[in-house]
Amino acid sequence: MFKVINNVFHVTRGDQGMVDISFDDYTFAVDDKITINVYNEDGMNNEPVLTKTVTMSAAGDTCRVSFAPSDTLLGNPQNERVTYWYEVLLNDYQTPLCFDEKGPKLFYLYPGGVDNYGGN
Repeated sequence: MFKVINNVFHVTRGDQGMVDISFDDYTFAVDDKITINVYNEDGMNNEPVLTKTVTMSAAGDTCRVSFAPSDTLLGNPQNERVTYWYEVLLNDYQTPLCFDEKGPKLFYLYPGGVDNYGGN
């Protein structure tokens, strides 16, 4: 499973997927850089556990970010949902989607069988 509902990621550990990023009143230009950083819950004062960066090759309203199965092998396998926080950066100096007055942006990682993806 790989879904994003109301800016909340719902991902089964070891699954691949993609998300389309867009911002109100913004058109991406060639060479715009979009970065998704995923952090341990309550851990934005530490290095991200996952960083995905895409550089736009063409102008457009949407940027597609792909996640490989290896990207979603965060942490150790668990038997319950694990909560991470994330942020989206634009060109390394703007954070249009981040912890705000509503709280953190959530990235839920659900259990996945270890044998299904050759995980650890």
